[in-house]
Amino acid sequence: MPTMISMTLADWTIRALRQQLASGETTPARLARQALNRANSNVGRNVYLWQNTEWTLAEAARAEAVPRGKGGPFGDGRSVLWGLPVSVKDCFDLAGAPTSCGVRFYRDRNGIVARDSWLVEQLRSMGAVIVGKTHLHGLAYGITGENPEFGDCIQPGTQDRLTGGSSSGSAASLMEGSAVAAIGTDTGGSIRVPAALCGLAGYRSTLGRGNWCGGVHLAVSFDTLGWLFRDLEDAPLLSATFATAQIQKHDRNFSRFAYVGEDFLHDCDPDVAESFRAAIRKLEALGLEGRSIDTNWWADTIDIFAPTNRGVMYVLPPPPDSRRRPLVPPDGVALMSDSDAVAVGPIDFAFAGKAPLVQITVDEFERAALDYPIVFFGADRQPYAITGLEPERNLFVTGNTYRAATWMAEEATA
Repeated sequence: MPTMISMTLADWTIRALRQQLASGETTPARLARQALNRANSNVGRNVYLWQNTEWTLAEAARAEAVPRGKGGPFGDGRSVLWGLPVSVKDCFDLAGAPTSCGVRFYRDRNGIVARDSWLVEQLRSMGAVIVGKTHLHGLAYGITGENPEFGDCIQPGTQDRLTGGSSSGSAASLMEGSAVAAIGTDTGGSIRVPAALCGLAGYRSTLGRGNWCGGVHLAVSFDTLGWLFRDLEDAPLLSATFATAQIQKHDRNFSRFAYVGEDFLHDCDPDVAESFRAAIRKLEALGLEGRSIDTNWWADTIDIFAPTNRGVMYVLPPPPDSRRRPLVPPDGVALMSDSDAVAVGPIDFAFAGKAPLVQITVDEFERAALDYPIVFFGADRQPYAITGLEPERNLFVTGNTYRAATWMAEEATA
Protein backbone atom coordinates (compact mmCIF):
# COMPACT_ATOMS: atom_id res chain seq x y z
CA MET A 1 0.00 0.00 0.00
CA PRO A 2 1.54 3.36 -1.02
CA THR A 3 2.59 5.72 1.74
CA MET A 4 0.53 8.90 2.01
CA ILE A 5 2.71 11.86 1.13
CA SER A 6 2.21 15.59 1.08
CA MET A 7 3.60 17.50 -1.88
CA THR A 8 3.34 21.14 -2.84
CA LEU A 9 2.98 22.21 -6.46
CA ALA A 10 6.65 23.16 -6.42
CA ASP A 11 7.38 19.49 -5.76
CA TRP A 12 5.33 18.40 -8.76
CA THR A 13 8.29 17.87 -11.07
CA ILE A 14 8.75 15.02 -13.47
CA ARG A 15 11.76 13.60 -11.68
CA ALA A 16 10.26 13.86 -8.19
CA LEU A 17 6.93 12.26 -9.10
CA ARG A 18 8.54 9.60 -11.25
CA GLN A 19 10.84 8.60 -8.40
CA GLN A 20 7.86 8.26 -6.10
CA LEU A 21 6.04 6.12 -8.66
CA ALA A 22 9.09 3.90 -8.97
CA SER A 23 9.39 3.48 -5.19
CA GLY A 24 5.68 2.80 -4.74
CA GLU A 25 5.07 5.92 -2.66
CA THR A 26 2.25 6.88 -4.99
CA THR A 27 0.35 5.42 -7.94
CA PRO A 28 -0.79 6.62 -11.38
CA ALA A 29 -4.42 6.53 -10.19
CA ARG A 30 -3.69 8.70 -7.16
CA LEU A 31 -1.82 11.24 -9.26
CA ALA A 32 -4.63 11.24 -11.84
CA ARG A 33 -7.23 11.99 -9.17
CA GLN A 34 -5.13 14.81 -7.77
CA ALA A 35 -4.73 16.27 -11.24
CA LEU A 36 -8.44 16.01 -12.04
CA ASN A 37 -9.38 17.66 -8.75
CA ARG A 38 -7.18 20.65 -9.57
CA ALA A 39 -8.28 21.05 -13.19
CA ASN A 40 -9.93 24.24 -14.49
CA SER A 41 -9.17 26.27 -11.38
CA ASN A 42 -8.62 29.58 -13.16
CA VAL A 43 -11.30 32.28 -13.14
CA GLY A 44 -12.61 31.25 -16.56
CA ARG A 45 -12.72 27.54 -15.68
CA ASN A 46 -11.31 26.96 -19.13
CA VAL A 47 -7.84 25.48 -18.77
CA TYR A 48 -9.20 22.41 -20.59
CA LEU A 49 -11.46 22.43 -23.63
CA TRP A 50 -12.09 18.69 -23.34
CA GLN A 51 -11.96 16.31 -20.39
CA ASN A 52 -13.44 12.94 -19.51
CA THR A 53 -12.81 11.85 -15.93
CA GLU A 54 -13.72 8.21 -16.49
CA TRP A 55 -11.45 7.96 -19.52
CA THR A 56 -8.49 9.49 -17.65
CA LEU A 57 -8.93 7.17 -14.68
CA ALA A 58 -9.12 4.21 -17.07
CA GLU A 59 -5.83 5.38 -18.60
CA ALA A 60 -4.31 5.47 -15.11
CA ALA A 61 -5.51 1.91 -14.50
CA ARG A 62 -4.00 0.87 -17.82
CA ALA A 63 -0.67 2.35 -16.73
CA GLU A 64 -0.83 0.52 -13.40
CA ALA A 65 -1.23 -2.77 -15.29
CA VAL A 66 2.23 -2.36 -16.84
CA PRO A 67 4.43 -4.81 -14.92
CA ARG A 68 7.48 -3.64 -13.06
CA GLY A 69 10.79 -4.48 -14.62
CA LYS A 70 14.43 -3.61 -14.22
CA GLY A 71 16.62 -0.87 -15.58
CA GLY A 72 15.51 2.30 -17.27
CA PRO A 73 15.90 5.84 -16.01
CA PHE A 74 14.12 5.09 -12.70
CA GLY A 75 15.06 1.46 -12.19
CA ASP A 76 11.56 0.02 -12.71
CA GLY A 77 11.84 -0.84 -16.39
CA ARG A 78 9.17 1.69 -17.34
CA SER A 79 9.38 4.84 -19.45
CA VAL A 80 10.09 8.34 -18.19
CA LEU A 81 6.43 9.37 -18.54
CA TRP A 82 4.90 6.23 -17.03
CA GLY A 83 2.02 7.11 -14.72
CA LEU A 84 2.52 10.86 -14.95
CA PRO A 85 -0.44 13.22 -15.56
CA VAL A 86 0.13 15.21 -18.75
CA SER A 87 -2.03 17.61 -20.74
CA VAL A 88 -2.23 17.90 -24.53
CA LYS A 89 -2.86 21.06 -26.51
CA ASP A 90 -6.21 20.80 -28.28
CA CYS A 91 -4.77 20.78 -31.77
CA PHE A 92 -3.91 17.07 -31.63
CA ASP A 93 -6.45 14.32 -32.18
CA LEU A 94 -7.39 11.96 -29.37
CA ALA A 95 -9.68 9.08 -30.30
CA GLY A 96 -13.20 9.58 -28.94
CA ALA A 97 -12.80 13.33 -28.44
CA PRO A 98 -13.27 16.41 -30.65
CA THR A 99 -10.37 18.60 -31.72
CA SER A 100 -11.24 22.31 -31.63
CA CYS A 101 -7.93 23.97 -32.42
CA GLY A 102 -9.42 26.77 -30.37
CA VAL A 103 -12.47 27.44 -32.58
CA ARG A 104 -15.95 25.95 -32.44
CA PHE A 105 -16.20 25.84 -36.23
CA TYR A 106 -13.36 23.35 -36.51
CA ARG A 107 -14.63 21.29 -33.54
CA ASP A 108 -18.20 21.10 -34.83
CA ARG A 109 -17.26 20.57 -38.45
CA ASN A 110 -15.04 17.56 -37.76
CA GLY A 111 -16.84 16.05 -34.79
CA ILE A 112 -15.44 13.17 -32.75
CA VAL A 113 -12.21 11.80 -34.17
CA ALA A 114 -11.73 8.07 -34.71
CA ARG A 115 -8.03 7.63 -34.00
CA ASP A 116 -5.20 9.11 -32.00
CA SER A 117 -2.68 11.49 -33.49
CA TRP A 118 0.90 10.23 -33.67
CA LEU A 119 1.79 12.35 -30.67
CA VAL A 120 -1.03 10.98 -28.49
CA GLU A 121 -0.05 7.46 -29.56
CA GLN A 122 3.47 8.17 -28.36
CA LEU A 123 2.31 9.45 -24.99
CA ARG A 124 -0.07 6.56 -24.38
CA SER A 125 2.51 3.98 -25.41
CA MET A 126 4.88 5.49 -22.86
CA GLY A 127 2.28 5.12 -20.11
CA ALA A 128 1.52 8.82 -19.70
CA VAL A 129 -1.94 9.57 -18.28
CA ILE A 130 -3.63 12.29 -20.35
CA VAL A 131 -5.75 14.58 -18.15
CA GLY A 132 -7.41 16.43 -21.03
CA LYS A 133 -7.01 18.69 -24.04
CA THR A 134 -6.07 22.25 -23.24
CA HIS A 135 -7.12 25.77 -24.20
CA LEU A 136 -5.27 27.57 -26.97
CA HIS A 137 -5.34 30.87 -28.80
CA GLY A 138 -7.73 30.36 -31.72
CA LEU A 139 -6.12 28.32 -34.52
CA ALA A 140 -2.86 28.61 -32.54
CA TYR A 141 -2.50 32.02 -34.19
CA GLY A 142 -1.58 34.41 -31.40
CA ILE A 143 0.67 34.78 -28.40
CA THR A 144 -1.72 36.15 -25.76
CA GLY A 145 -4.04 33.25 -24.90
CA GLU A 146 -7.10 35.37 -25.65
CA ASN A 147 -9.98 33.49 -27.25
CA PRO A 148 -13.35 35.09 -28.07
CA GLU A 149 -15.13 31.72 -28.29
CA PHE A 150 -13.83 29.80 -25.28
CA GLY A 151 -12.82 32.76 -23.13
CA ASP A 152 -9.38 34.18 -22.38
CA CYS A 153 -7.03 31.87 -20.50
CA ILE A 154 -6.14 33.56 -17.20
CA GLN A 155 -3.31 32.32 -15.02
CA PRO A 156 -4.62 30.20 -12.13
CA GLY A 157 -4.38 32.10 -8.86
CA THR A 158 -4.79 35.49 -10.55
CA GLN A 159 -7.78 37.55 -11.63
CA ASP A 160 -6.55 39.12 -14.84
CA ARG A 161 -3.10 37.90 -15.89
CA LEU A 162 -3.06 36.22 -19.28
CA THR A 163 -1.03 33.05 -19.65
CA GLY A 164 0.30 34.02 -23.05
CA GLY A 165 -0.19 31.75 -26.05
CA SER A 166 -0.86 30.05 -28.13
CA SER A 167 -0.17 27.13 -25.74
CA SER A 168 -2.20 28.91 -23.07
CA GLY A 169 -3.95 25.99 -21.41
CA SER A 170 -0.71 24.01 -21.42
CA ALA A 171 0.89 26.62 -19.18
CA ALA A 172 -2.20 26.98 -17.00
CA SER A 173 -2.40 23.21 -16.42
CA LEU A 174 1.08 23.27 -14.92
CA MET A 175 0.37 26.32 -12.79
CA GLU A 176 -2.70 24.72 -11.22
CA GLY A 177 -1.10 21.29 -10.85
CA SER A 178 -3.44 19.36 -13.13
CA ALA A 179 -0.43 18.20 -15.15
CA VAL A 180 3.26 17.71 -14.48
CA ALA A 181 4.16 18.16 -18.15
CA ALA A 182 2.15 19.74 -20.96
CA ILE A 183 2.33 19.32 -24.71
CA GLY A 184 2.53 22.59 -26.62
CA THR A 185 3.47 23.75 -30.09
CA ASP A 186 5.68 26.64 -31.11
CA THR A 187 5.63 28.53 -34.39
CA GLY A 188 6.65 32.05 -33.42
CA GLY A 189 6.77 31.78 -29.63
CA SER A 190 3.74 29.71 -28.62
CA ILE A 191 5.71 27.72 -26.04
CA ARG A 192 8.35 30.28 -25.15
CA VAL A 193 5.93 33.13 -24.45
CA PRO A 194 3.63 31.31 -21.98
CA ALA A 195 6.67 29.72 -20.33
CA ALA A 196 8.15 33.17 -19.77
CA LEU A 197 4.90 34.78 -18.56
CA CYS A 198 4.03 31.93 -16.20
CA GLY A 199 7.48 31.26 -14.73
CA LEU A 200 7.81 27.84 -16.36
CA ALA A 201 10.34 26.05 -18.51
CA GLY A 202 9.66 25.47 -22.19
CA TYR A 203 11.19 23.12 -24.74
CA ARG A 204 10.77 23.89 -28.44
CA SER A 205 12.05 20.92 -30.40
CA THR A 206 14.03 21.15 -33.60
CA LEU A 207 12.01 21.82 -36.75
CA GLY A 208 11.10 18.50 -38.31
CA ARG A 209 11.27 16.41 -35.15
CA GLY A 210 8.29 14.22 -34.43
CA ASN A 211 5.30 13.53 -36.61
CA TRP A 212 2.32 15.85 -37.11
CA CYS A 213 -0.06 13.14 -38.30
CA GLY A 214 -3.35 13.92 -36.57
CA GLY A 215 -2.16 17.37 -35.56
CA VAL A 216 -3.31 20.73 -36.93
CA HIS A 217 -0.59 22.90 -38.44
CA LEU A 218 -0.46 26.68 -38.40
CA ALA A 219 2.61 27.04 -40.61
CA VAL A 220 4.30 23.83 -41.75
CA SER A 221 7.62 25.54 -42.35
CA PHE A 222 7.78 26.91 -38.76
CA ASP A 223 5.71 24.60 -36.55
CA THR A 224 7.48 22.57 -33.90
CA LEU A 225 6.35 20.19 -31.17
CA GLY A 226 7.34 20.89 -27.60
CA TRP A 227 6.78 20.70 -23.87
CA LEU A 228 6.06 23.05 -21.01
CA PHE A 229 7.13 21.90 -17.55
CA ARG A 230 8.10 23.23 -14.14
CA ASP A 231 11.77 22.36 -13.57
CA LEU A 232 14.44 22.98 -16.20
CA GLU A 233 16.39 19.97 -14.92
CA ASP A 234 13.59 17.77 -16.28
CA ALA A 235 14.25 18.86 -19.88
CA PRO A 236 16.64 15.98 -20.76
CA LEU A 237 13.96 13.51 -19.69
CA LEU A 238 11.50 14.88 -22.26
CA SER A 239 13.59 15.34 -25.38
CA ALA A 240 13.21 11.79 -26.66
CA THR A 241 9.40 12.03 -26.82
CA PHE A 242 9.43 13.39 -30.35
CA ALA A 243 12.13 11.11 -31.71
CA THR A 244 11.03 9.00 -34.68
CA ALA A 245 14.30 7.02 -34.56
CA GLN A 246 16.94 6.14 -32.01
CA ILE A 247 18.82 9.23 -30.91
CA GLN A 248 22.58 9.00 -31.27
CA LYS A 249 24.24 10.50 -28.24
CA HIS A 250 27.38 12.56 -28.64
CA ASP A 251 29.89 13.08 -25.90
CA ARG A 252 30.90 16.68 -26.47
CA ASN A 253 32.29 19.28 -24.17
CA PHE A 254 30.95 22.67 -25.21
CA SER A 255 33.25 25.62 -24.66
CA ARG A 256 31.47 28.44 -26.52
CA PHE A 257 28.01 29.98 -26.74
CA ALA A 258 26.46 32.80 -28.76
CA TYR A 259 24.02 35.52 -27.79
CA VAL A 260 22.25 38.34 -29.60
CA GLY A 261 23.92 41.75 -29.41
CA GLU A 262 22.71 44.88 -27.64
CA ASP A 263 21.10 46.25 -30.80
CA PHE A 264 18.57 43.47 -30.60
CA LEU A 265 17.50 44.58 -27.11
CA HIS A 266 16.56 48.14 -28.08
CA ASP A 267 12.88 47.73 -27.18
CA CYS A 268 13.35 45.24 -24.35
CA ASP A 269 12.13 46.01 -20.81
CA PRO A 270 15.11 46.94 -18.60
CA ASP A 271 14.50 44.12 -16.13
CA VAL A 272 14.32 41.54 -18.91
CA ALA A 273 17.48 42.88 -20.56
CA GLU A 274 19.37 42.77 -17.27
CA SER A 275 18.23 39.22 -16.62
CA PHE A 276 19.49 38.30 -20.08
CA ARG A 277 22.88 39.87 -19.37
CA ALA A 278 23.05 38.13 -15.99
CA ALA A 279 22.55 34.77 -17.70
CA ILE A 280 25.45 35.55 -20.01
CA ARG A 281 27.66 36.39 -17.04
CA LYS A 282 26.74 33.13 -15.32
CA LEU A 283 27.73 31.10 -18.38
CA GLU A 284 31.00 32.98 -18.67
CA ALA A 285 31.68 32.37 -14.96
CA LEU A 286 31.48 28.66 -15.74
CA GLY A 287 34.40 29.08 -18.10
CA LEU A 288 32.47 29.25 -21.37
CA GLU A 289 33.42 31.75 -24.06
CA GLY A 290 30.52 34.00 -25.07
CA ARG A 291 30.31 35.65 -28.48
CA SER A 292 27.84 38.30 -29.58
CA ILE A 293 26.19 37.73 -32.95
CA ASP A 294 24.98 40.42 -35.35
CA THR A 295 21.25 40.25 -36.07
CA ASN A 296 21.02 43.20 -38.43
CA TRP A 297 20.56 40.82 -41.35
CA TRP A 298 17.23 39.89 -39.75
CA ALA A 299 15.99 43.46 -39.27
CA ASP A 300 13.71 43.50 -42.31
CA THR A 301 11.65 40.64 -40.93
CA ILE A 302 10.56 42.78 -37.97
CA ASP A 303 8.34 44.80 -40.32
CA ILE A 304 6.51 41.57 -41.12
CA PHE A 305 6.66 39.64 -37.86
CA ALA A 306 5.88 42.38 -35.35
CA PRO A 307 2.53 43.55 -36.75
CA THR A 308 1.52 39.97 -37.50
CA ASN A 309 2.11 38.94 -33.91
CA ARG A 310 0.06 41.90 -32.71
CA GLY A 311 -2.90 40.67 -34.71
CA VAL A 312 -5.98 39.54 -32.87
CA MET A 313 -8.51 37.14 -34.30
CA TYR A 314 -12.16 38.14 -34.28
CA VAL A 315 -14.74 35.49 -35.06
CA LEU A 316 -18.20 36.97 -35.01
CA PRO A 317 -21.01 34.51 -35.84
CA PRO A 318 -24.29 35.40 -37.56
CA PRO A 319 -27.23 36.32 -35.32
CA PRO A 320 -29.04 33.38 -33.65
CA ASP A 321 -32.09 33.68 -35.91
CA SER A 322 -30.01 33.65 -39.10
CA ARG A 323 -29.60 30.53 -41.21
CA ARG A 324 -26.59 31.98 -42.99
CA ARG A 325 -23.34 30.21 -42.16
CA PRO A 326 -20.19 32.37 -42.02
CA LEU A 327 -18.50 30.91 -45.08
CA VAL A 328 -16.11 32.30 -47.64
CA PRO A 329 -17.74 32.55 -51.06
CA PRO A 330 -15.90 30.34 -53.56
CA ASP A 331 -14.92 33.22 -55.80
CA GLY A 332 -12.97 35.42 -53.44
CA VAL A 333 -11.82 36.86 -50.15
CA ALA A 334 -11.22 40.43 -49.02
CA LEU A 335 -7.95 41.51 -47.44
CA MET A 336 -7.41 44.80 -45.61
CA SER A 337 -3.86 46.08 -45.85
CA ASP A 338 -2.11 48.59 -43.57
CA SER A 339 -2.57 51.23 -46.23
CA ASP A 340 -5.80 52.92 -47.29
CA ALA A 341 -6.35 50.36 -50.02
CA VAL A 342 -7.79 46.89 -49.89
CA ALA A 343 -6.72 43.81 -51.82
CA VAL A 344 -9.38 41.50 -53.19
CA GLY A 345 -8.74 38.27 -55.06
CA PRO A 346 -9.46 34.54 -55.34
CA ILE A 347 -8.93 32.87 -51.99
CA ASP A 348 -7.06 29.83 -53.28
CA PHE A 349 -4.47 32.01 -54.95
CA ALA A 350 -4.32 35.18 -52.92
CA PHE A 351 -2.50 33.68 -49.95
CA ALA A 352 -0.21 31.57 -52.10
CA GLY A 353 0.79 34.62 -54.14
CA LYS A 354 -0.17 32.90 -57.38
CA ALA A 355 -2.44 35.66 -58.62
CA PRO A 356 -2.30 39.45 -58.42
CA LEU A 357 -4.74 41.07 -56.06
CA VAL A 358 -6.96 43.89 -57.22
CA GLN A 359 -6.47 47.11 -55.24
CA ILE A 360 -9.63 49.02 -54.37
CA THR A 361 -10.33 51.97 -52.12
CA VAL A 362 -11.75 51.68 -48.64
CA ASP A 363 -15.08 53.14 -49.79
CA GLU A 364 -15.31 50.57 -52.56
CA PHE A 365 -14.38 47.91 -50.06
CA GLU A 366 -17.14 48.90 -47.67
CA ARG A 367 -19.67 48.45 -50.45
CA ALA A 368 -18.15 45.20 -51.76
CA ALA A 369 -17.70 43.66 -48.32
CA LEU A 370 -21.45 43.44 -47.84
CA ASP A 371 -21.36 40.52 -50.26
CA TYR A 372 -18.58 38.76 -48.37
CA PRO A 373 -19.46 36.96 -45.15
CA ILE A 374 -15.78 36.72 -44.26
CA VAL A 375 -13.36 39.62 -44.35
CA PHE A 376 -9.63 39.54 -43.63
CA PHE A 377 -7.97 42.54 -42.05
CA GLY A 378 -4.31 43.36 -41.63
CA ALA A 379 -2.97 42.80 -38.14
CA ASP A 380 -2.90 46.43 -37.06
CA ARG A 381 -6.42 47.30 -38.16
CA GLN A 382 -9.65 47.13 -36.21
CA PRO A 383 -12.61 46.48 -38.53
CA TYR A 384 -15.18 48.79 -36.97
CA ALA A 385 -12.84 51.75 -36.68
CA ILE A 386 -12.38 51.74 -40.45
CA THR A 387 -15.41 50.31 -42.17
CA GLY A 388 -18.42 50.56 -39.90
CA LEU A 389 -19.52 47.12 -41.04
CA GLU A 390 -22.16 45.41 -38.92
CA PRO A 391 -20.90 42.50 -36.82
CA GLU A 392 -24.06 40.50 -37.40
CA ARG A 393 -23.50 40.57 -41.15
CA ASN A 394 -19.87 39.61 -41.39
CA LEU A 395 -17.29 37.23 -40.00
CA PHE A 396 -14.10 39.14 -39.24
CA VAL A 397 -10.67 37.52 -39.01
CA THR A 398 -7.46 39.52 -38.73
CA GLY A 399 -4.10 38.31 -39.91
CA ASN A 400 -3.08 35.48 -42.22
CA THR A 401 -5.49 32.73 -41.20
CA TYR A 402 -5.22 30.83 -44.44
CA ARG A 403 -6.21 27.52 -42.85
CA ALA A 404 -9.47 28.87 -41.46
CA ALA A 405 -10.35 30.41 -44.80
CA THR A 406 -9.57 27.18 -46.60
CA TRP A 407 -11.83 25.15 -44.30
CA MET A 408 -14.66 27.60 -44.83
CA ALA A 409 -14.11 27.74 -48.59
CA GLU A 410 -14.23 23.95 -48.78
CA GLU A 411 -17.51 23.98 -46.86
CA ALA A 412 -18.96 26.68 -49.09
CA THR A 413 -18.15 24.81 -52.29
CA ALA A 414 -19.14 21.35 -51.00
